[in-house]
Amino acid sequence: FLIKLDTDEILVHYDPTINKMSTNPTNIRSYLNALPLDGGILKAGFQAHAKVFPNCSLSDNTFITSRRNGPFGPILSKSFFASKTFGSYDLGGHAGALNASSNVTTIQSTNLSIMHYHYHCFERSIKADEQAVLSHNYILGNETVQEKIEKMTTLAGDFPTTCRVNSCHKVHHYLQYLINPEKVKTEYYAIFDQTTTEENPEISNKMIELETKYKGLV
Repeated sequence: FLIKLDTDEILVHYDPTINKMSTNPTNIRSYLNALPLDGGILKAGFQAHAKVFPNCSLSDNTFITSRRNGPFGPILSKSFFASKTFGSYDLGGHAGALNASSNVTTIQSTNLSIMHYHYHCFERSIKADEQAVLSHNYILGNETVQEKIEKMTTLAGDFPTTCRVNSCHKVHHYLQYLINPEKVKTEYYAIFDQTTTEENPEISNKMIELETKYKGLV
């Protein structure tokens, strides 16, 4: 099988009938071996976002500190393939296409699922937005706040109706931050239900193990 994952995504097996998630490679391999190899496009069926908290800091590594996550919910936005049927992938691995030898057009949802560490502490998220707009040369970095707002407004256009430039979502988010930082910060943390107590120590403990093992190598 071939599946394309972003660096903030962890592949897990999720059983919705018992609301149980596993990162055990043997469990994942057994589930893959049972999937039909009929040549259709397969989909990761569920996704859960890691949660961040208002008291976290720029230096926090959310792979380790975010032990809580939102509930798994159904998605169809991540494709994977039996390797012999693979044709092509888009950047995020969302769509993709079968190769010319495959005449099957089915799309099947599976219990392979994604733990998504997309969200960071607010300051770290804004830093990533800024690095993106700098890397695209949308700003030089030495402009005044008002000059940055003028440039970002032109680039953002009518987002999210249309996406006019690369990293348009980061452009939009950075623009809103420049206009009203405190409002954007409050809205950012409001999306996380802080009462949720679901924990995934299996994942965070594994990340601690890997960081200890490879510390200084990355």
